[in-house]
Amino acid sequence: MSNMARFGVKSILDYSAESDINHKASHSTTVNDNESEFDKNAEIFCECIDVVATATDEPGLTAIKATALASPELLMRISENIAQVQNFFKTLTHSI
Repeated sequence: MSNMARFGVKSILDYSAESDINHKASHSTTVNDNESEFDKNAEIFCECIDVVATATDEPGLTAIKATALASPELLMRISENIAQVQNFFKTLTHSI
């Protein structure tokens, strides 16, 4: 990265890992068995951030995918809850 930066080429560290909803998991309400995989991915993302922070004197970028850190089912539920809260506040502010 440092050699490329000397020539004006910037880098993005991109560790591509993600989960997908499969038939078995989509019907499960138990804690995902892949928690250790998500933890490992989080550690790798932290290492990427550290490398970017120390590799050059300029700002850097690291790509992080939320689906590598939590199950797609959980992320979908979180997204739905956020949408419900947003709709609730829209309803409140329009009724005043």
